[in-house]
Amino acid sequence: MPDGDQNRRDVERLKMYSGPVAESAMIEYCAGYKYQLRANAFFFIGIKAPPAVSELVELRDGWLLIRKYFCWDGCSGPTWDDRTNMRACLIHDALYYLMRIGQLDAGFRPVADSLLAEFMVRDGAWRIRAAYYEKGVSLCGARNVCGDSVRPVLIAP
Repeated sequence: MPDGDQNRRDVERLKMYSGPVAESAMIEYCAGYKYQLRANAFFFIGIKAPPAVSELVELRDGWLLIRKYFCWDGCSGPTWDDRTNMRACLIHDALYYLMRIGQLDAGFRPVADSLLAEFMVRDGAWRIRAAYYEKGVSLCGARNVCGDSVRPVLIAP
């Protein structure tokens, strides 16, 4: 629970808005995520593509920036999440996200799939396991890069 000082600071912040401030009658959200990035993450992935930019992910000059608060669901399929695949699936999900919203050409999907395996091996996964994950996303991942795979917006209450 916020203390009294915190409540006063929150009220002062609200006063900065012009016009009346009203309570939100509903919220919009998406379900299905397990993880949320708690700090910006930078990776050199070497993709030579036109700049791809969104609020949460940016790809420029081979560098991938994934901003704090990006959400992802870990590795999909008959797999488990652990220290050897968390960075890899974060990078993979961020690249698929850019493809899904039309900022990165879907032709880069095989590159994203191979980066999944590359980062898994870098982080200590056995090569055979990384190859299994790469094969899985190459066979089943196509449906996750098209625009109609964007998670539906849910409303509450």
